[in-house]
Amino acid sequence: MKNQITNSLGTISTGYSVFERDQVLTHDQLNSIPDYLDDQSRLSRIHLSGVGIVCGLRVALSDKGISVGRGAGITTDGDLAGFPRETRFDRFKPYDESDPLYARFLVDGRLIDLFELIPAGIADARAKTLADFQAATGRALEKMTALCFVESVLGDDDLCTATDCDNLGREYRATCKVLLVDQANAAMLLENSMTTPARACAGLEEIVLTRAVLGTTTTTTGTVAGKYRTACAALHKSLLEQFEVFFPRCSPFLGKRLPGNPASAWKNGLAAIKALFAGNDTGIQYYYDFLKDLAATWNDILGLLGADTTWCCPDPADFPKHLLLGDLADGGSNRTGWYPSPAVSRTAAHLDHTIFLLGKIDTLILSFQVPKADDGTVRVTPSLSAGDPLEERAIPCYYRIDEKQPVQAWWNFRLHRHDRGNANYAYRAAKVADKNAYAGLGAAAEPLAASIDGFSFFRVEGHLGRKADLVLTELEKLIGDYNLPFCVVAVQLGTDRKKVIRRPGIRYTDLHRFHYLLRQDLANQLDETGVFSGKFLEKMDSALPEKDGETLKGLASQKHTVVTARSKSARDKVKRGYSQYRTDPSWKNDLSDTLQAAGEYKFNAGKVVKTEFTTPFDSLISLSHGHWLDWLDVILDRKEDKADDRLLFANFVREHPGLEHLAGVARGGTFILGHDQAGTIVADFALPYCCRDGSEEEEEEPALTKPAFRPPFLIEEGIRVLPSIDRRLDMFQMQIEPIWQEKFDIKNNFFATFKESVSMMGEVYANVGKTSATGAAAGYMDKYLDMMARAAGAQKEMVEYYTARAKDPATPAEERTAAAEKARQAEEAVAGIVKETAVYVVSENKPVAVGSEGYKAMMAMSDSMTAVSTPATRTRMQQELQVAADKVAGNDGLKTVLNVMAKAR
Repeated sequence: MKNQITNSLGTISTGYSVFERDQVLTHDQLNSIPDYLDDQSRLSRIHLSGVGIVCGLRVALSDKGISVGRGAGITTDGDLAGFPRETRFDRFKPYDESDPLYARFLVDGRLIDLFELIPAGIADARAKTLADFQAATGRALEKMTALCFVESVLGDDDLCTATDCDNLGREYRATCKVLLVDQANAAMLLENSMTTPARACAGLEEIVLTRAVLGTTTTTTGTVAGKYRTACAALHKSLLEQFEVFFPRCSPFLGKRLPGNPASAWKNGLAAIKALFAGNDTGIQYYYDFLKDLAATWNDILGLLGADTTWCCPDPADFPKHLLLGDLADGGSNRTGWYPSPAVSRTAAHLDHTIFLLGKIDTLILSFQVPKADDGTVRVTPSLSAGDPLEERAIPCYYRIDEKQPVQAWWNFRLHRHDRGNANYAYRAAKVADKNAYAGLGAAAEPLAASIDGFSFFRVEGHLGRKADLVLTELEKLIGDYNLPFCVVAVQLGTDRKKVIRRPGIRYTDLHRFHYLLRQDLANQLDETGVFSGKFLEKMDSALPEKDGETLKGLASQKHTVVTARSKSARDKVKRGYSQYRTDPSWKNDLSDTLQAAGEYKFNAGKVVKTEFTTPFDSLISLSHGHWLDWLDVILDRKEDKADDRLLFANFVREHPGLEHLAGVARGGTFILGHDQAGTIVADFALPYCCRDGSEEEEEEPALTKPAFRPPFLIEEGIRVLPSIDRRLDMFQMQIEPIWQEKFDIKNNFFATFKESVSMMGEVYANVGKTSATGAAAGYMDKYLDMMARAAGAQKEMVEYYTARAKDPATPAEERTAAAEKARQAEEAVAGIVKETAVYVVSENKPVAVGSEGYKAMMAMSDSMTAVSTPATRTRMQQELQVAADKVAGNDGLKTVLNVMAKAR
């Protein structure tokens, strides 16, 4: 008779024989003991440990054959199968009807195609090498699946002859073999009758937490609400779909622990909440967060059950003698799993936790309530991020406190088991409980006073519906008082820049510091102008004679009064802080009046003033700082406007596309208050980084002490008050004429000739701003140079005039002789003027850079020298120029000019 595979637990022994003294024993009585013990051992394995592959038994295909790693497993008949070490198989043979019959290998009474692998080193005449497998079977090894087969049979070793049969009994043998089967039949041999939480949840789906994608086109509160309403609709639909199918699938192991299918009550509760937001945008982010809480709780349930393969009381007929080891190609598919017993798994805890979470869903739906804006107090609650379980996060503010089903008792399973629900961090965990809060335990009562180093997220609540400027101030205070690691900004859901809400004051930057430097410099210039004006007036009073100075003194006193008053007023205004400076622009009028008065002051005194170097009046008049301040104000205003533009929501999102609503902010991030154009907060968002405005708050600007390296001499001594130009001309005539007469033997009529030249000079003076025939421009600031240039030009014209008369044949001979003499005298006058001008320029060390007055004067002298044609006069003039050039020290430009003139031909 063909051997049959023995299923030990096909019939379970429930007892065994107890022997009496001197009892005659039968084989049934003796066999009852091992049968009972064997069944109990097998039942202990599958009921108290589990079934399937415990570990190892990984199959691999290589050019050296097929190897099976060491490992162990338990079949549903309680057989302990496996290999103590890695075993390599290099040959195969068919497993056919000649081998023991195993019912799971039969399909419609016919044995499926199987091939037994032969270990390397074991002799077997029927075996062929694996290299011949495809040729012999028509199948590729890569398409085959390996299985471990416990071949357990009862053998009969009786020795019988024609006259005698010695009954030796039967022997039970269990041999582990590795067989190959094609992948289609392997799927038939997989376990399929168990009811585990994971298998029950196989048809359930994790709910995707739909985002409200805002984009850069979102500019109003209505569009924001619309985005969240769309996301809420998708979440609502997904929740209902999963609630409907949950109980029917999971009732086999949860049904007795639930009073009934809760899906209907949940559906009605969600419908009522959805109706609240059908045409209402207020608090829609609360609704969105609430649905996310439900979805997260649902996903936690699937996480508990979806990985739970616990099998209570396995069916002995499922895979009684085999364990699928996996496909030869990858080893991951068609492999028997491990199904632990509840005794060694966490199923009981998982089921308890699942029941708790189902109760939590019920509580959340029952407790949801949109907070009222007028009841809001801004609070920051340490929490964990969305990557952590919802149970470990803080309880949001949109769950009301219900005595019958308190949300804090149904929030965290770990705390629930210890009856410490009040230890949950929450918006409503107050020190003293009232109708809207519960008395928090431990750190929950005052979370910001406790350590926050274990928290990666901070819930920010109690702000929706309130004014953004007030909330911004409150949050800034909380951040400062408790050293909270995040920053906060307000962003307008609108397009009107003027209605942006930001921190009070200005955004102080380095441009403001530069602005302050300009104001300080202008203030110093105004100070120096006032001091100089007083010194100027003193010099006018002391230097001018009464006969020609009264009018000038009166004008000077009048302008001095205006300069000192207006400069002080302008100085005091520009020295204030930037904000005060911007509120009062009247400094511009004061500065304008100061410039006007200073200009008129010096202009009116021009006839008696000699400027030694640039005076504070000159510096202030030429100073551009007033323009700079105005231009900087324009730049700063534009910069401020751009900074405000960045706080419009569409622009902000464009610059920070990672913006997301989180009902709080991550450590180191930015909490964003989204307000409407009325300044009311209608939404909140967050960024994972700090994007606080990089500028600083307006600081108290330091008092800048005027540097000491500018000596008072430069402020007070920039001018000299001299006699008027008429008196100086008289002095010139009185002092210069005797020298010319003595040095050049000028005749008695020279003075008349010089007086004639002075007359011509008067004509030149009448043409102020024009160019003389000699090319000398009028209008020198240095009146002496101006006078000498005009005199030289006039004398040159006289030389040219009398020379032409002397050469004119039509002129009588006597007059020609007189004209020639006058031309020679005029040449002498030119030479004298050139020499005196050179002496003056050298003594005053005048600069002769191109464009300077010294340069223009020397060019005028050089032009006039062309009129001197008498050799003796020209030679003497050039020698005197050379003497003047030799006396020049430290003014290389002047020395060069004089040297050139001295050598000109």
